[in-house]
Amino acid sequence: MFMKKWILGVSFLMVMLASCSKDNDEGTPQSSTLTGEGAELKFSSNVLSSIVVEVEATRATTRGPLVSFENNSRIGVFGIPGIDGGTGESCNLRDCKNESDFQKYLFNGQYTYVSGYDELQSEYQATYPSRANPALYLYGYYPYTEKAEYREIAGATQWAVPWQLDIDNMANTIDYLYTGEQFVKYSEWGLTPVTLAFQHALGRIDFRFFTTNMAVLNANYSVQSVSVTCISGKKGWMAITNGDLSFTTETFTSTYKVTDGSIAWNTPGEPAARFMFSPTGTLIKKVTCVMKSGAGVTKEYEIFDSEYSGYTIPVRKGEITNMKIRFLPKDASISSSVNVNSWESSATIDKDIKLQ
Repeated sequence: MFMKKWILGVSFLMVMLASCSKDNDEGTPQSSTLTGEGAELKFSSNVLSSIVVEVEATRATTRGPLVSFENNSRIGVFGIPGIDGGTGESCNLRDCKNESDFQKYLFNGQYTYVSGYDELQSEYQATYPSRANPALYLYGYYPYTEKAEYREIAGATQWAVPWQLDIDNMANTIDYLYTGEQFVKYSEWGLTPVTLAFQHALGRIDFRFFTTNMAVLNANYSVQSVSVTCISGKKGWMAITNGDLSFTTETFTSTYKVTDGSIAWNTPGEPAARFMFSPTGTLIKKVTCVMKSGAGVTKEYEIFDSEYSGYTIPVRKGEITNMKIRFLPKDASISSSVNVNSWESSATIDKDIKLQ
């Protein structure tokens, strides 16, 4: 028996990882004799995002999950010690106000995705708590910032980080992500790197352009930019717990500078412009686009005006509203109507625009 425990101890020191002794009736992982802390905690570089429903006119599909960040992306992690099987009444971001309430190195810990590595990289090595039946309440968010504050969001005081839209060029707006609470038990994960499951805090509107008319196609039109006027917020704070956003409501116009504005033939092409807004408190008032003909003539066209359209463009958390824009000659008749799907899923809106 003594020899078996000695071998386990030497193996642990060699690989610097905790091992669970079969002689321990409670299944408690061995603590590091070097640091006096629990088993190492690592995070897999294969992060996941929630599946986002995208509804077409006749069938539902899904947008593929996010499986990795761009190289050198920084992720923030908060970790609160918990007990496997315990009640954990105080193990949440609203009750933990001080750095001492968090696990060492997991008070807004900074992790970096580095291409080629299977684990997120960090300057410091976080561990599970050094106690029986160890577990952690984890909260991750993206992008990392040192400006995390304990403040009021949506009527509750909690930890939050700043968010901001790039209204001058929506292509640069960050896809703000959060994991919510993940209860991670060493008894389940062991030494396996923890996979963080992210969700989107913002709602998205995608614009897809096409034509079914050969004359329009031959004129070599292209989309230069799309602009959205709305009542919403430009910046504020995002709750790390659930992605709720706080902001000051105002009216503003944001623009997406299109890089590939070619008009697809017959069916909508890939999204040429993607806008992200707060999913609560946002009212889309007007949408326009600037078109350029093959002869070099530019003109602005109205896609949507809430005062006259008779419908709204929905913005829902973690979902995409598809705006399918078909361009027709100026003397063409409108051949399709607006189709807004139920709030049980995302929406598809078809719109015909006559070119002058």
